[in-house]
Amino acid sequence: MTLNLKIFLLITLFMTNTNSCNQETQKPVDIWLIGDSTMARKSASRNPESGWAEGLKEFFTEKATIHNHAASGRSTKSFITEKRWEAVKDSLKPGDFVVIQFGHNDEKNTPELYTDPETSFKQNLEKFILETKQQGAHPILCSAIVRRHFESDTSLIDTHGAYIDAVQQTAQKTSVLYVDMEQLTHDLVLNLGRKRSAELYMINRKDSTHLNLQGAKAVARLFVKDLKNKKNDLASYLRANPE
Repeated sequence: MTLNLKIFLLITLFMTNTNSCNQETQKPVDIWLIGDSTMARKSASRNPESGWAEGLKEFFTEKATIHNHAASGRSTKSFITEKRWEAVKDSLKPGDFVVIQFGHNDEKNTPELYTDPETSFKQNLEKFILETKQQGAHPILCSAIVRRHFESDTSLIDTHGAYIDAVQQTAQKTSVLYVDMEQLTHDLVLNLGRKRSAELYMINRKDSTHLNLQGAKAVARLFVKDLKNKKNDLASYLRANPE
């Protein structure tokens, strides 16, 4: 055995032992998710529909507990008025993470859902962020995932408009991690093209907004990859070699 090979093996062994020790001593963490149907858990009757937050479970170690409180048909406004946010906020502990994604339903022109992207939408996002920080937890702000609405083979119809800008601007204002899920999913859908991207959505129900099980995992993978790239503390809870 050459000297270089011995050194390489020793380094590899040291890194493996260090990673194992880190995982054993790592403090457990709770991850809370709030958002709409594109993120939410679905009942068995809706199978194979799934929100992308459900796909996260395959990427995190047993040290991370995922609490998916996203709910179908909710906007930032209804999530607050129905006291769904209050239930999450009251459960937070220092060191927890809260992943926030809204927009799909804030756009709807109904009194119980609609928020203005320049005013009430931003204010509600800021409320989530401020109250998360007050509990000693860490907010992560996400833009809404893209709708698979092709305008041409090389472009998608923009269905979120000012709501995407509002999320990014709020993240900048409050100095929290921003994950541009709209851009990440936009690129994924375009790269796959009309036919292959259909495999990620509920096309059998003529639905190009909601994901199936395969789509949920694919979108979750985009989220965790961005966490890694940005070296966020939550990335330390990811499995070493997620599928």
